[in-house]
Amino acid sequence: MITMDTGLDPALLQRPPFTLGKGTTKKIGKEIAAVFTELEKNLPHAMDVWVEVAKIVGLDKQSPYYLAGLKLARSLDNDLGTGLAGQYHFKPHFIRTVLSAAHLIQRWHADPIKPRLGPVLIGKILFASLGHDYFYDIGGNSFPFRLERIAFKNLIPFLTPFLKTEKEEQRITRKDIRDIGVMIFATEASVALKVGSFIQAVYARHFGHGPLPSAPKELGRLNRLVKESELALGAVFVRTADTFPSTCLTYAYTRGQSLLVAKEIGIPLKTSADIANFISRFFENVLNNHVLAPAEFYRDNTNAIIRSAQRIIDGVITPHRRRFKPEIQRAHLGR
Repeated sequence: MITMDTGLDPALLQRPPFTLGKGTTKKIGKEIAAVFTELEKNLPHAMDVWVEVAKIVGLDKQSPYYLAGLKLARSLDNDLGTGLAGQYHFKPHFIRTVLSAAHLIQRWHADPIKPRLGPVLIGKILFASLGHDYFYDIGGNSFPFRLERIAFKNLIPFLTPFLKTEKEEQRITRKDIRDIGVMIFATEASVALKVGSFIQAVYARHFGHGPLPSAPKELGRLNRLVKESELALGAVFVRTADTFPSTCLTYAYTRGQSLLVAKEIGIPLKTSADIANFISRFFENVLNNHVLAPAEFYRDNTNAIIRSAQRIIDGVITPHRRRFKPEIQRAHLGR
């Protein structure tokens, strides 16, 4: 059974991340992880996913960002620019990220206190999320923003046809294209650059009561975020969507993602304790400088993942059955 527009299973479309979901954050996190796992077993066409996420957030099919994203998705389906086969930065990551962006937009709009996102901003967020790691290679960021530059350079041809289109409602500007570049540059994961800390400070300034952050020279075009609140919000969404699947769902899903990351960067993880240590270091060195997830996901799911990793490291729970060891359980219960 398929939908009218895509080949995705209609049953999956009734579950988060395609929907908001019901119940606790922990339950929703488990559902999203289960859906991602199901999609990875039978990887859908990126074009089908793109059509569905556009419907989820109400992105018009005549939007230049929808049309550009459709062509980008087609190129991914043709195995162009899909990254590193069988590793973390591969086609499933593109799909998870754009689905996460759509889910985060839904969650944002479900809060009556938050302002609605405009269709142009939504289009930019989704396009940047789908393409943020386009043509990812094994070279890593040997200099700041190297991978982001590669992605953005290869994405520009999908957007330039809309600079001079005859249809005024589909016309975009070079600034619009640069905006997408900034959102992609916002996914830079280098701990040393502290891009995440900078974006958090910018977000707090625009949408809270934080002080005006300094604009470090090495962050280049990201310094626009200090003065442009809408662009800053777009950067927050794309950066969050990039890491949401691996940090905000369940320990089991984080474990699987961590194995892929470790394989990609050449770190052998032989035991559950190795994996837990890797997760712990990742969260310590990157998470607090990287993820801007909805507060409830960070509070409930991310912290639970951190605690699970630490318990395995400390030997409090057995690695495979994920249960308290009897002697620890007796002590825990005061027996």
